[in-house]
Amino acid sequence: MKITKEILIDAAKKSLENAKELVVDAIILEKNNRKERAYTLFQFSIEEVGKAISSTLMIFTKGYNDVDRTKEYVRFFKDHKFKT
Repeated sequence: MKITKEILIDAAKKSLENAKELVVDAIILEKNNRKERAYTLFQFSIEEVGKAISSTLMIFTKGYNDVDRTKEYVRFFKDHKFKT
């Protein structure tokens, strides 16, 4: 599958929406003294923002036109440390 600018835009939008929803859920958990679970959702939200940033950078640098860069993007998209 070829990664296009449109796919990257969609990925960034969905990642940011998911991050927002995770933060809302985390706040609910935190208010109900479920801090460990809230922390996990906050961490997931950070990773979602990382995915959005990575997707946006691929758009601005036109990295989607480079096969090696798209392979690296896909690999990093799954890497928790990179996204954080």
